Amino acid sequence: MKKVLLVLSALFLISCVNLNETKLPKITNNKKSSVTKNNVVNVQKDNKKKETVTNDVKTTKTKNLLKEAEAIPEDTYVNKVKKYKAYKSLTAYNPNYKAKLNSRINELLNKIEKTYNFNISGTDLMFQDILNNKSYNNIENKVFMYSTNNPDTTLQIEISSISYNKPVINVKTVPKEYSEKYTNNEGNEILNIVKYYENQTTETAGLTFVVEYKLVSNLTGEVLISNRKSIEKNYNESWKTYYISSFRIDKKKQIPNDEKEKHVPSKEKIYQSAFQEMFNIINKDINSLPSIK
Repeated sequence: MKKVLLVLSALFLISCVNLNETKLPKITNNKKSSVTKNNVVNVQKDNKKKETVTNDVKTTKTKNLLKEAEAIPEDTYVNKVKKYKAYKSLTAYNPNYKAKLNSRINELLNKIEKTYNFNISGTDLMFQDILNNKSYNNIENKVFMYSTNNPDTTLQIEISSISYNKPVINVKTVPKEYSEKYTNNEGNEILNIVKYYENQTTETAGLTFVVEYKLVSNLTGEVLISNRKSIEKNYNESWKTYYISSFRIDKKKQIPNDEKEKHVPSKEKIYQSAFQEMFNIINKDINSLPSIK
């Protein structure tokens, strides 16, 4: 009987130990869960602090950008464009300021020159025909839009010292020769000298003139650009022809073939080309200005 009681007691103790062992992991899990929750809270606090710091930096930078933009005067075209771009950069950095600065940006935009027209004085009949017939193209620039409806600026062009050189032909003749051998009826070897002439024909023509120009604001009277240039368009075409002046035996040995005859452009095309070059030069100056495009 005592043995039975001892066995039962031992089994009871073993079961208690097993029960305690199964409960221990639950206590451990609770501790881990508590630590995890604390970590999440700490991370959220850190993120909030970082967000606050980032917002503070953005607010400070925005205020500095605004201060810099407002400090730019509106006394010239260049400064007005500079100020406009400063405002646009600010609103791109901080979109929250778009509503606040929208009216200011639009007001400034209305003060900035955006369109242009041109007038030309001092032209001769050929240049005047080009203007009257509008036989030109690609006169627009990258800064201002061409407009005849109350433009913001006017490009004033004055042409002077126009000199057209009519086509002139000059011929330069150069004597040349080569030798050939042949055997005569008596069996003797003969050296024959073949003589010929090379005629180099050259045709030249050209147009030169002086152009003074300035781009004037119709809004403020400011002269945006001003310059003076000499334009020179010279044309030169040449070709060669040949003339034999002596006897020759071997006609298979040919002197060079005559070249195709060439000519300089017509007077109208020379004037049109010069007119286009004039605008290319002027537009290069205009394109150096800043643009809101």
